[in-house]
Amino acid sequence: MATHNSSSRRRILAGVLAPVTLGVAAIVAVAVAQPTVPTTADPALVASTQDCYDMVTISLGGRGDAPRDQSKMLVTPDGTVLPAALSDDYHSHWVDPVVNAPRNTVGDESYAAVYVDYPAHMDSYEEAVNGGVENTKTIIQAIQVSCPDTKFAIVGYSQGADVARRAAQEIGNQKPNDDGSYDIIDPDSVVAS
Repeated sequence: MATHNSSSRRRILAGVLAPVTLGVAAIVAVAVAQPTVPTTADPALVASTQDCYDMVTISLGGRGDAPRDQSKMLVTPDGTVLPAALSDDYHSHWVDPVVNAPRNTVGDESYAAVYVDYPAHMDSYEEAVNGGVENTKTIIQAIQVSCPDTKFAIVGYSQGADVARRAAQEIGNQKPNDDGSYDIIDPDSVVAS
């Protein structure tokens, strides 16, 4: 009887310890497997807003189609990571043919395409689109600070088309300030949408 009780206790203990052990192992595995997200970008890995072009296309993909690799994001001269990546560093099956076409005509020195990172999902359509509009304006403003003569096109596919439309509408409907400046950018800087 003592052997039976001892055996039963071991099985109960094993039954309790096995899930606990597996749980701890899973937590450790998840913690080790999580990639570290850089807090600042390494300027050697990313494009800078100081690289000026005659024209930059601001590109917005559809649902689930936005850059996420922080090591390839666009940065400002002070190292601030922007929610965007050059089309050389991110590819969209649907948008690439449109945004990369001008390169064949004008060359890489005159033209660049930038993909906007935004919450392109259907959890909250309005939240996603509003986030995309804000990111688009932030990117355009950051590029224009370094490159005031750059012109912009804003294009999008699917959900990104709605973001592009709303961003262009906000830019185009601005009234100039008393000094002639604009809160976002001069609407004349956006030549296509």
